Amino acid sequence: MEMRRSGGREVIVWKLRGKLDDDSALKFECMVLNSDYRGENILLDLRDLDEVTLMGRRSIDRVVRGARNMGASVEIIPPDSGSDAPYSILPYRKP
Repeated sequence: MEMRRSGGREVIVWKLRGKLDDDSALKFECMVLNSDYRGENILLDLRDLDEVTLMGRRSIDRVVRGARNMGASVEIIPPDSGSDAPYSILPYRKP
């Protein structure tokens, strides 16, 4: 399975599974719901994405825990109160 990058676009994914490859990059195997890779199983590297929107709180908890265990800093952006919109996880950038 080849590595794909979002190219700065938002990527909405589901069925995430954390994975470490040989170079210890934090990657996630997922099914893409939008973007150029709709319907494909791809690998995403959280550190290379501008924004990853995850469907379901359980997936978010799993990804954030895995990212932090690998020393990555991530920021969780919840949807507006009462909204059915998915959570977002963004790589943390210091101001």
